[in-house]
Amino acid sequence: MKIQYACLLFLSARLSFGHDQRLLAHEDAAHACNNLVDDFPGLVVFPHDPEYTSQQNQYWASNQADSHPNCRLVPRTSEDVSSLVSQLASLEREDDDDVKFAIASGGHHTAEGASNLDDGITLDLSGLDSIALDQTPDHASIEVGTGARWLDVYQYLEPRGVMVSGARVASVGVGGYLLGGGISIFASQHGWSGDVVEAIELVLANGTILQSNETHHAGLFAALKGGGSNFGIATKFRLKTFPAQQLHMALLAFSQEQIPLLLQELTTFARNAHVDPATSVDLSIGFDGATAQVVYVLMLTHLGPHPDESSLWRPFFEIPALSRSAQHDTSLTEMAEMMEFNNPPGFRQHKVTFTVHNDAVLLHQLAELFSSTMQNDSLHIDGYFRSGMLVQPLTLPHMHFAREHGRANFLGLDDEQDPLILLSIESRWLLRSHDEIYPTTLAKLLGQCEALATSKANPLLHPFRYINYAAAGQDAFALLRHQRRHGHGHKHQALEEARMLRRLYDPTGFFDRRLNNPFKI
Repeated sequence: MKIQYACLLFLSARLSFGHDQRLLAHEDAAHACNNLVDDFPGLVVFPHDPEYTSQQNQYWASNQADSHPNCRLVPRTSEDVSSLVSQLASLEREDDDDVKFAIASGGHHTAEGASNLDDGITLDLSGLDSIALDQTPDHASIEVGTGARWLDVYQYLEPRGVMVSGARVASVGVGGYLLGGGISIFASQHGWSGDVVEAIELVLANGTILQSNETHHAGLFAALKGGGSNFGIATKFRLKTFPAQQLHMALLAFSQEQIPLLLQELTTFARNAHVDPATSVDLSIGFDGATAQVVYVLMLTHLGPHPDESSLWRPFFEIPALSRSAQHDTSLTEMAEMMEFNNPPGFRQHKVTFTVHNDAVLLHQLAELFSSTMQNDSLHIDGYFRSGMLVQPLTLPHMHFAREHGRANFLGLDDEQDPLILLSIESRWLLRSHDEIYPTTLAKLLGQCEALATSKANPLLHPFRYINYAAAGQDAFALLRHQRRHGHGHKHQALEEARMLRRLYDPTGFFDRRLNNPFKI
């Protein structure tokens, strides 16, 4: 009896401590917001302000919008960001309970806390959305604010006759996408989207606005491309563009019986991408909770003249399909809007990611595991539910692009000798009451997928975790930690060098302590 009573007292004390900590954080954040509004009228909005509500509604995943910061900061210029960061730093207290803040550029990440938080401050960069093209006879680049959406970028560039390597979904924000590396349909031609970035404007913890490129602050510049928000607040990017060309797209739907052959061709494509780097392929395996049906849809794109019989498209068209869209000319705008239609905002979202070596048998086993998991009756509960597994080749031209063009990034993949397959599993649903069942299901499924890939005689699980797809709690820098432990290639010091850069550019550890960042180095 005494033991039970002691346990109850301990539990009560723990709950009381947690409540007190939450209350203290709320009060500290409210105090900081009140201080900021005095110095920055018009740049601080509170829950009763219409702009606060409008910005909360801009999140792609509605569960991100469930977090309610004490205030949102709405800078319009890089100078505003500098002043706000300087003021936030000046409000620090001596204890470890300083006010936390989150950064939102497009607000498209699904990881908890990635772009919004309770009992803190959200720095909303959507107002930094300028777009300007700098074009000469020999070179063209575009300068884009971190808060711009990729649809806006494409619509701006198309009448000007140039293209850029960017996101496939219209509402994705520029900043977070590029800081995570960025995968585009042009990956085999232009590498990660971050690889075509020529300069990044960054606000440091002391408020300094710094310009980084391949000659000025080159180490920091490389670390920013894949390193997320660990070093400062990116406010502007300059990206190399290329002359506009015809863009062709086709969608093919397959039955389950054709999946072994389809995956065999997908892995063959991954090995042969150097033959036709203008072609991209990815496979979506989708589950609809309303019908309990699994669908397999392949998206093919090709840049340049219409793909002929010798292109890498041909083998996929020789597989019997349930349906085929006409091979048609399209544009980045049209493609991004189509992808937005298929990935609409307003739902509760969760996503996990992992990477495997290029093996068709394993991919088939993973596809079957996904299908059987989603068709489990325990998931067929009231309310809208859909889930999908995205299968994307990481080709050698893609992963080697930066190194072969004298550039660097923080992805750690430029020493790979064989193509890889990047997978993401995501679910979307409507009801808040289902917030536990679907993320829990994905976490369990992720563990099973990784165990399956590890159980092979020749283990096929790869340590790379793509930060833009990762869930909170996944190690987005697992590959770099693996390389550090095992001394692999020239990247074995990359993680320590990044930490040295963080100490150099943020000597007080402001961003490490104060930024609500699920993916710290």
